[in-house]
Amino acid sequence: MRRLFLVFCAMAMGLAGIVAPVSAEVLTFGNGSRLIKLSKAKLQPRQREEFVEFRDFPGYFGAFAFNTREDKGTFVRNYHSLETAKQAAMMGCKFNDKNKNGDCALYALILPKGMKSNTQQAVGLGQRGLKAFNKVYLPKQKKGTFNAFAISGTSNWSWATDYSSRSKAKSVALKACKKGVSESLATFVSGARRAIRKRGWHKCRLIDASQTR
Repeated sequence: MRRLFLVFCAMAMGLAGIVAPVSAEVLTFGNGSRLIKLSKAKLQPRQREEFVEFRDFPGYFGAFAFNTREDKGTFVRNYHSLETAKQAAMMGCKFNDKNKNGDCALYALILPKGMKSNTQQAVGLGQRGLKAFNKVYLPKQKKGTFNAFAISGTSNWSWATDYSSRSKAKSVALKACKKGVSESLATFVSGARRAIRKRGWHKCRLIDASQTR
């Protein structure tokens, strides 16, 4: 039986060391995460509520940005890139800026447990994507069949297992990832969609395409 799985997360809202790589193109980190505060600013009521949600359901890589004048905040989680998470949170904050002052700042980050607090850039498989890869994707593979796992430039991921050819598994996984991205983009204002496409975050790529031995 062929299996296809698709998941998509909103791209902007609303290590103990490096472990073995999933493929030659992507790194994975440990299962734990930790919150790093970057600012001592006092959050306003709505911002505090949003921050609690960000804090209580962590998933690296994540970033929380807040408006320094208005009671608004934006966060993202489970991104595959720390730098992209930071940029996306800031971008979302600025798009939500009613007065268009651009007065946004990063308040906190979610990093893999053990990663240095001053890490500026890190790219790998986001925490939820890693869990799906290890706990679902790998166990569902059957001997002799082909499988593929794809991710977007943000937090999207998808997988396909139990196919008779490598090309078909790759095609299905990429198609599912692209569908998830399209559905995410549909929830954003046109300006945000253009910004995401301009940065190439909407593009999906394969991080694994293999045959189970």
